[in-house]
Amino acid sequence: MFKIEKMYYSGLNETKVRLMQENPYRDFVVSLIGDRTKDNDDILRQEAISILNLELNPTFAIGEIKKELIKQKKMILDLQTTIVGGNLTDSKIDDMLGDISDKLGVEETPKEKETPNPTESKITIEDTKNLDTDKKEGQQ
Repeated sequence: MFKIEKMYYSGLNETKVRLMQENPYRDFVVSLIGDRTKDNDDILRQEAISILNLELNPTFAIGEIKKELIKQKKMILDLQTTIVGGNLTDSKIDDMLGDISDKLGVEETPKEKETPNPTESKITIEDTKNLDTDKKEGQQ
């Protein structure tokens, strides 16, 4: 069983978790984001061990990446099928873009409604001869 020491570094905003074992001798230090000094030692121990597992045995991470790649390929095929089939509507596009941004972890920016600015006005000049008279009327 690993003994655990933890120390928070405020300048780095990370907690260093040190895992030590006597027999056989092991000593690992893992950095976790944020102040984790008040977290349960068992939880920190498991998180640190899982990070070390990924670093020492990357086959698990590769398996996860392969699963994600398969999901994304399926999404691309679904999108291509929808486009080629001509079943593309605005709502389907919005749904697909939402699904893609959710999967990629991208936040959607809210669509801003165009509201007319009351101080702005559009002026259309049809008769350039009366330009001076229009200007004088606007000044009075």
